[in-house]
Amino acid sequence: MKRLAPYNLAKAELLTVLNLRPESTTELEYIVEEAEARYSAEQLEGILGVIEEVLGRKPQEEDNEQGDAMETGGG
Repeated sequence: MKRLAPYNLAKAELLTVLNLRPESTTELEYIVEEAEARYSAEQLEGILGVIEEVLGRKPQEEDNEQGDAMETGGG
């Protein structure tokens, strides 16, 4: 959270960012109110960079592939 402090995110925005782990500026713009007005493209990329460094990427692709294989009986 300290690494995101320079961006002055509201508490609700910060919690949502940490919970959802957006991976694109488009996702981030849906979470952060008036993101385009408040931040430059570079700053939005900076926020995403901090999220990826601290929390890592979401493991969704591997989980989905394994889940699909189990549902179809493959695997």
